[in-house]
Amino acid sequence: MMSDKKNLLMLFRNELHESVETYQKSMEMQKEFIEDSPGPMQSRYDSAMVEGQWLLSSMQKSRDTLLKAIASLDSLLEKDDEVCESVREGALVVLRQKENGRKNGYLLLEASGGGGASVLYNGEKYMVITAESPLGKALMGKKAGDEVELKTSRLTRYAVESIS
Repeated sequence: MMSDKKNLLMLFRNELHESVETYQKSMEMQKEFIEDSPGPMQSRYDSAMVEGQWLLSSMQKSRDTLLKAIASLDSLLEKDDEVCESVREGALVVLRQKENGRKNGYLLLEASGGGGASVLYNGEKYMVITAESPLGKALMGKKAGDEVELKTSRLTRYAVESIS
């Protein structure tokens, strides 16, 4: 199972790296747009430059968050094959929904980002969740065989199938 976890970590890392590259390209385009935009002294109605700068700042923050998530994944990849007996940051968790039996795989990362990224591995979908997400909070400290309840618009019950 540990080699599966390492493979999944690499897939997530590659997925996040692609997102960072997309942000980089978008930021370059945004910088060009800002440079070509008329400033406020050229038109009293034109706020394109200011809005472009806000958008660029937002892109930079999102990119930086993804870079932190990649650093977290790199740290996990460098560690020896640790056995997780309970859910903690860096754990790969497989849950089974009690209502329909569907299995879901999750990688729990620290609050630095990457939440929502997903990859397919051996025909199964795995998603990154953060420790600050409702499901992440509910899972912390749980062990294989434990049950977890998550209240959103409805109550969903899960059984923890495995942790690695």
